[in-house]
Amino acid sequence: YEVMLKREEYTKSKLYESQAKWTMFAKDILAIGKELFKAVQNLQAGGDIPEAFLNASEQKIKKYETFLESNYQEFRSHTSQEMERSGTVQTDDFRDASSISGIQ
Repeated sequence: YEVMLKREEYTKSKLYESQAKWTMFAKDILAIGKELFKAVQNLQAGGDIPEAFLNASEQKIKKYETFLESNYQEFRSHTSQEMERSGTVQTDDFRDASSISGIQ
């Protein structure tokens, strides 16, 4: 019984950690979207976009791309191992994230 309680606590902890991580990620992506929208508005008003802004935006996007790829690979690895153990799917059944999204 205690083992089950500890597992439940661990699972709740991991779920909370995951929700917090993805909520912060979503908030950051929204902030980037707002910044880019302001930049487009500035262009429409005849202004320009400072080089520093473009560089910072590019770095943020690369950081999140790396985060997502790493998270996807971790998930893919874990899911593949679990499914192989249960015999429900072969590792080859997973497609690369870029082919799913159509991103090159």
